[in-house]
Amino acid sequence: MKFVNLYLGISLICLQTIKAQSQKYWIRTSIDSVIISDSDLPHFWRAFDSCMQTTDTTNRKHFIQKYYFDSATVGLKGLIEQDSKYLPMLTEYSRAIKRDKYWKSIRATTYTFINKSDSLRNAYKKFKRLYPEATFSDVYILATPFMHGGTPVNGGFIIGVDMISKTSTSDFSQFSKEAADFLSRPEYFIPLIIHENTHTMQKQDDESTLLSRSLIEGAADYITYLTIGKTATQKNIYDYGFAHERELWDKFKLEKDSSNFSEWYMSDGGKGPAPDLGYFMGFQICDAYYKNAKNKSKAIKDIVELTINPEIFLTNSQYAKKFKH
Repeated sequence: MKFVNLYLGISLICLQTIKAQSQKYWIRTSIDSVIISDSDLPHFWRAFDSCMQTTDTTNRKHFIQKYYFDSATVGLKGLIEQDSKYLPMLTEYSRAIKRDKYWKSIRATTYTFINKSDSLRNAYKKFKRLYPEATFSDVYILATPFMHGGTPVNGGFIIGVDMISKTSTSDFSQFSKEAADFLSRPEYFIPLIIHENTHTMQKQDDESTLLSRSLIEGAADYITYLTIGKTATQKNIYDYGFAHERELWDKFKLEKDSSNFSEWYMSDGGKGPAPDLGYFMGFQICDAYYKNAKNKSKAIKDIVELTINPEIFLTNSQYAKKFKH
């Protein structure tokens, strides 16, 4: 998945998904051995409370470093290491904390995710039944500067509570409507992890075309759906997609070889009622591939690993035949 810096507004900063094939030292085959930790959260909130005592940026950076970064888990260390290649992380956190009304309104919610640990392990077990070769990663629940809902880093997955704690009591008065709409609700916690876990097993990392990227994201969403009956992508995207599927396919087939994703992904500038429709199109192609496959177990393996050339995968899916009538 891409990340978005909401402090600057939607879609200004993007990174390639970090593929975990090169990080196998933290991939686990035993679900019981998976670490699920929110140990970074008390340290973040201590840093936040200290930052609230001053408006001086230098002092705020000092508190974030001292109380949050210096006490980092393996997951937070991985995030800092990864994102510091592109951004000054102390600066990003000190800027994000300026949206203090939102942070204060989600504080209690951020501590509820650890209570979903048993449900997550059960979801991992369902994934294992669906795809026996599945591997799993440690999960670190922490705060990001409005950049990551979930992403793999050196050390495991990180889940950004700032991006998935949206409730009826959240205070968005310091956000634009567009930025607030990008935030997700707590119920996306487990779908998001299953989606990202699927990415770690994908052999295809070429996102140079709309088709290849849509298969990467759509496959992760499709496997998530087969595993737990939900997707990591918000429901309004799929509602819009199903209502406009033919016209979307007509547009998609003309642009599938393009490297311009601006109308298909929010992180690349997508706007409108459903800006992440690339996920939907990839999902539908994978759905057709699975339903038309005689060997369902092999189809699951093909969708998870994506070793087949994207054009051949699309042809073998027979998705286009859906619109011949």
